[in-house]
Amino acid sequence: MGANSVEELSRRILADLVRSSLAGALAGGAGLESGKLRRPRSIALSDEDLFTRLRSIRGCIVTKELASLMRWHSETIYRLIKTEGLPVHRTGKRLKFYPPEVASWLAKRSGRRA
Repeated sequence: MGANSVEELSRRILADLVRSSLAGALAGGAGLESGKLRRPRSIALSDEDLFTRLRSIRGCIVTKELASLMRWHSETIYRLIKTEGLPVHRTGKRLKFYPPEVASWLAKRSGRRA
């Protein structure tokens, strides 16, 4: 491992630590150490790629795919269905999501135009 790659890795780790500290402070200090659950991180308003990607997916996706795409844990997806009305379609026990509906829900939730 070269010196440049070690420096780059150090910068990334430091940036992640700062970002998580700021997110905790902005969320009212409700971090893991306080034992309180935090609301999942919202999508950055400048992240047009996510909205474009969601709207371009044809057909439906399952919970695991949505969690991966959103970088959320699958339990977060289930909680958002119950508490905040994340649009879902049930086929038996299987949950399916239509990405354009999820994109509209995210836009509405973050105060953006759909």
